Amino acid sequence: MKTRQLVFNDPDLSEYARDHFVGVAASDVEYNNLPADAKAKGEYQFLRKALTGAPHGIHQGIYVVTPSGKYLKKANVGWPSLDPKKALSLLREAVAEYRAMSKSERLAAAQLGDTARSMSPRHDVIPALEWA
Repeated sequence: MKTRQLVFNDPDLSEYARDHFVGVAASDVEYNNLPADAKAKGEYQFLRKALTGAPHGIHQGIYVVTPSGKYLKKANVGWPSLDPKKALSLLREAVAEYRAMSKSERLAAAQLGDTARSMSPRHDVIPALEWA
């Protein structure tokens, strides 16, 4: 959480992320401690596959993944002194990589439905008004 709080307080990074990404906040601890039947569902399998190229797999951080599940990059740097300017630069690189990909490589062949959920939606996490 500290990563998101510090990095996304930067107005330039927040604006860029809002305009170019679908943000998802999730708990790596909760995902990694799911029962086997929940890990067998599409949501967990998508994350596990997508973050295979990420350092430490499903772990705390800011990751850029295409809708098709292709891992592009980890976009937080400088722990414990986080660098939002470098993170913004990495997000811009990820957008350029995404745009250079073919449409079939970028987009998912099929959408995950509600039955693919590994965890119930969190209703206690509400985005800031300026993100709406």
